[in-house]
Amino acid sequence: MALALALAAALSWGASDFVAGRAERASPGMSVVVGSQLVGMLAAVALLPLVGGETTAGALWAGAAGGIGSGVGVALLYHALAVGRMSVTAPITGAVAASIPVMFGLVTGERPAPLALIGVALALGAIVLLSASPPACDAERTTGAPPGTVEPDQRRGLLAQPGVAAALASGVGFGAFFILLGQTGDEAGLWPIASAKLSSLVLLGSVAVATGRTVSPAPGSRPSVAVVGLLDVAANALFLLATRRGLLSLIALVTSLYPAVTMLLARAVLGERLTRSQVLSVAVAGAGVALIALG
Repeated sequence: MALALALAAALSWGASDFVAGRAERASPGMSVVVGSQLVGMLAAVALLPLVGGETTAGALWAGAAGGIGSGVGVALLYHALAVGRMSVTAPITGAVAASIPVMFGLVTGERPAPLALIGVALALGAIVLLSASPPACDAERTTGAPPGTVEPDQRRGLLAQPGVAAALASGVGFGAFFILLGQTGDEAGLWPIASAKLSSLVLLGSVAVATGRTVSPAPGSRPSVAVVGLLDVAANALFLLATRRGLLSLIALVTSLYPAVTMLLARAVLGERLTRSQVLSVAVAGAGVALIALG
């Protein structure tokens, strides 16, 4: 059950990031971030009476602290998705976001089964491979360039590519969010999620006001912003439930495979070409998840 919840969270986050990247190209970036966080907070609050739980101080503080990390991570990731290639920036965020809680779990005493540890190695390798894979040139599908051809700017260092630095920093924020959310107990229900969304909204809203940025999405992108918020809070809730049924080091890793979803959606909807290494990384990730499940 824990693995199924983690996979569902990965699907929801991957879809959310894809829609967010598209929305940020049609609406001011901060408006997408703040708008989606507002929708997510309202959805989380609406679910509180249905799920129940106790409003313990520890859970609320952990959620609020995690929300700050998540808010920073979301803002940086959506920026990276808008200015760079989704098939590059999303996997980089996933690689960093997965590594931090995996190391934290192992250091604090989590000991997955040997087969699951092999799966962890494969899944982490798949995420790193995704982030290191240069995207195929668009000319490949329009001019008949040889497979594997890359654009000139892709030959530069990875950090020099658009959105990569923001993606790396985003992963740190999400890694902290995963760890803090994983420290809340079953009795807290969805209160940590509501607390996280509130702190994230306050932080990002304050930044928007202080910098004079608009927080009102363009009329045509408002439905997309709402979808982003709903998918994001659903992923938050699924991840939280998964951590209460399994090891944080495994759950965070499986959840961090969400860039594969973003990448596949970019391929299907935007026509972004996938290199052989990206296709291989998806297969390796699948094998890693299977071993984690068997372990």
